[in-house]
Amino acid sequence: MAKIRGVYALVVEATLALFLWQREWFVFGIFLFEILWFAALWLLIRMEAPEIQVSIRTSAKWRAGKPLRMEIRADSRRLLSAGILEGSLECENLTIGETKIVPIRMNLSAKSISLTLPIETALCGRIRICLKNARCYDLFGLNCAPVSSAEECQILLYPAQCPVEIIKQGTPAGDSLDGTQMASKKGKDASEVYDLREYHVGDDFRSIHWKLTGKLGVMMVKEASDSTRHDILILFDIGRSDERERVSSKALSFAFSLTAGICGKLQESGFFFDAGLPVNGQILIRQVSDEREYEKMLDAWMYLVIPEKSGSGLLWFEAENMQRTFRRVIYVTAGTCPEAFFHLPENLDITAICVQDEGAIRVSQQGRRMLMEVSTKELVKNTFRVVI
Repeated sequence: MAKIRGVYALVVEATLALFLWQREWFVFGIFLFEILWFAALWLLIRMEAPEIQVSIRTSAKWRAGKPLRMEIRADSRRLLSAGILEGSLECENLTIGETKIVPIRMNLSAKSISLTLPIETALCGRIRICLKNARCYDLFGLNCAPVSSAEECQILLYPAQCPVEIIKQGTPAGDSLDGTQMASKKGKDASEVYDLREYHVGDDFRSIHWKLTGKLGVMMVKEASDSTRHDILILFDIGRSDERERVSSKALSFAFSLTAGICGKLQESGFFFDAGLPVNGQILIRQVSDEREYEKMLDAWMYLVIPEKSGSGLLWFEAENMQRTFRRVIYVTAGTCPEAFFHLPENLDITAICVQDEGAIRVSQQGRRMLMEVSTKELVKNTFRVVI
């Protein structure tokens, strides 16, 4: 607009100079028209701009990585001088802590006009979208006036689940995380054996242990364990920085996706588990046993404000002696592994998964304590296998 105004000012000055040189009243009339025309446009645009209503429409919930479009609509009761609407869309990821500015420009050729824009959905989280510095220009671009900003809208971009495979590994009955005895329970999970006993009339023939029956000469059956126990903990613990450096938004988002993939696959496989999240000096535990509870867990995580540093989850886990409650712990973070992990008991059945920007998959183990470092590139290309 400054350039157009500069050119128009030069035209007005040239007209005035021509009048002073030739003293022609016709030239003075042109000069006067130019001044009045500018003043009329200035007055009209300030009358019309407050009546322009801008709205933003898009889906309230979406999956990260899928294409999403947003509609910006401008409505006005009258358009006499207004020609162009300009402004900037501020897209702030309240979860990850990243903000993007998208400039917009709309030609107001009708009383109701809309513009469709693609939305960046690479990073999951709660996205707040609002219109900033909205202003309306006249048809010639000489004057502008502010337009009332549209109401902000929010989108929940759920993490795209990384491909995950759950590998079942039976835990001997009575073996707990800290070496103490923990009672097993009888149930219906045929993948784990609770006990062996002699065959009784009415027992399912599919539960007969044929090898042991052949050895003992007595029909023996397997009693399944109870898979509905919440003795698996998925501990999600991320921060904007680790103990060494700042963690990238990409690594944070992939840590979300990997954790969501592990939880989703556990739920699909019929496991009952707890999902833990460090919040306000404690670990917030949510029990997940069906799809509805899994979706509630994701909803709660979308409203998470990522803390400045990661690692607090492990400290609270140990302080609350939670290793006596869970037989298996999957710990997911972004960046380097917290130092607290290496001070945990070696007989604690825990796997720490650290999502990083670069590098190949690295695995190290000490006792039952395992550390896996995996890059975002590997998570895209390969199926991640988790032993439960």
